[in-house]
Amino acid sequence: GGGIELSQRRFLLIPDETDQTLWKVPITVRGRAGGKLFAHKALLEDTTMTLPVEGEVEWFTANAGGHGFFRVWYRLAEDFDALLAYLDQLDDLERYTIVDDAWAFVEAGQASAASFLRVAEVYKHETDQSAWQTIIGGLNGLSHHVVTDEDRPAFQGRVADILGPISERLGWEPGPDDDDLTRRLRGQVLGALGRLAEDPATIERARQVAIRWLDDPSSVDPDVGQTSLFTVASKRDKDLYERLIAGHQQAVSPQVGLKLLQAAASMDDEEITDRTLGSVMDGGIRSQDASWVIARLFGNRISGPHAWRQVRTRWTDLTAKIPPMTLRRLVEGLPALSRPDVAADVQSFFAETPMPAIAKTVAQNLEKLEARVALRQRESRNLPL
Repeated sequence: GGGIELSQRRFLLIPDETDQTLWKVPITVRGRAGGKLFAHKALLEDTTMTLPVEGEVEWFTANAGGHGFFRVWYRLAEDFDALLAYLDQLDDLERYTIVDDAWAFVEAGQASAASFLRVAEVYKHETDQSAWQTIIGGLNGLSHHVVTDEDRPAFQGRVADILGPISERLGWEPGPDDDDLTRRLRGQVLGALGRLAEDPATIERARQVAIRWLDDPSSVDPDVGQTSLFTVASKRDKDLYERLIAGHQQAVSPQVGLKLLQAAASMDDEEITDRTLGSVMDGGIRSQDASWVIARLFGNRISGPHAWRQVRTRWTDLTAKIPPMTLRRLVEGLPALSRPDVAADVQSFFAETPMPAIAKTVAQNLEKLEARVALRQRESRNLPL
């Protein structure tokens, strides 16, 4: 009734309640109150301040234009609900920051995974590629770190429902007026339908497209062809693995060879993981590619823990084959290992295995790992599906 109260606190993935850091934060708030649109600029210097607004506030965004270097959480649920109801009044960047902030607050434990799913459902008719990239990234985070085997079928149904309208609009074939972002969005949506929702029709169509792409990459739209390849690879087809590795070694271009190796490293299977690590050890995979290949193996939901155990036991031999300047890419895969027992082993290993050349990178990724473990423990039994 008396206006809009603004407050600030430092944002951390692992919140520190003792941190009293304050900034001078320029803020532009816009919305509708008393039947009229308003826009106010303010400089938030203290912990809190009140922005006077005439009339009853119908909706507002506290990051007008999406230009603020801060995240926004709406403390009152009715304020956030009202904003979501007026998404059509916001521009692309404003809509993007809302969903990007929503996922960040889930990661930091200040919002629930259920609240992010609700936001994603409100965005099901969104058209902006950047917003969808964040939505799909958040859904992937839930799938990897939060969703239990018991809940997975229901989660897949929710994902399919969220992606349904945009996938129907985009289809499989690019239109003559599609720009690069539309083509990229089509690939992202079809990939999520195949790998997160595990939609049978999408998987079958992806299999047909992937075969065409393997025979002749130029015969298929690049974004559709590559996402189809990764969808089929996620099904852990060992015959396909042989073809991917052979194709990588004989690729007519570095770009095609890279995509084939990425797909091979994405196969979520322990036996295939062992074969991929064997190729790193015997030189079948180039040393300059070894770090990101191992990081991708860590990122596989099912076989990632097995990959870590194998790498841990061969650490000295493996790292001797990897150029030191690329080791940071290997440790960037550690946050995916969020099963508490695996994460504890990772933390213990690096406590005893200093890496001075990339100490900061190790510390940053171990902190991200700690946050992912907390996310899993906090939300895995609290996701209503």
